[in-house]
Amino acid sequence: TVLVEGQSGPNYIATDATNLYWTNLGKVGGVMQDHQGSVVKMAKAGGAVTTLATGLGGAKRIVVDATHVYWNDDVDGVIMKVPIAGGTAMRLTAFEGEERFPKISPDGKLIAFTAQYEGNDDVYVMSINGGEPTRLPFHPSDDQALGWTADGKVLFRSRRDHPHKDN
Repeated sequence: TVLVEGQSGPNYIATDATNLYWTNLGKVGGVMQDHQGSVVKMAKAGGAVTTLATGLGGAKRIVVDATHVYWNDDVDGVIMKVPIAGGTAMRLTAFEGEERFPKISPDGKLIAFTAQYEGNDDVYVMSINGGEPTRLPFHPSDDQALGWTADGKVLFRSRRDHPHKDN
């Protein structure tokens, strides 16, 4: 079943109890255009598409909580958020390096993400309101934030056994 057509490169999808949320890459004629991406929502039952944020780099990897939609912007290498009702998109991270794979904690207070601050990919945690991120694992191989356990522990994968392989 096709719920909506005509979106410019729908990419990642998230849901809550009533809505579908997704990122559009901002493709024109199949080619991604810098800062033409968007974050949109639509009721699960169908209907009109509501644009929550526009003018984004490469909006990807989207997650939603009770009040906000979060995504990473691959062009600018940052994590952003916007209220689920729409409004002004806010940059959540403000550090040198690429940030991606945002994951919201079960209590809705923290966000875990993968960042490349010190040369390789590491997992960090910070308040969903922004602030100083805390690095979790300390070893020289790549790590990726995958999610949270029900009791609030960060799930991540590590390549410390195979630091130079992609599997």
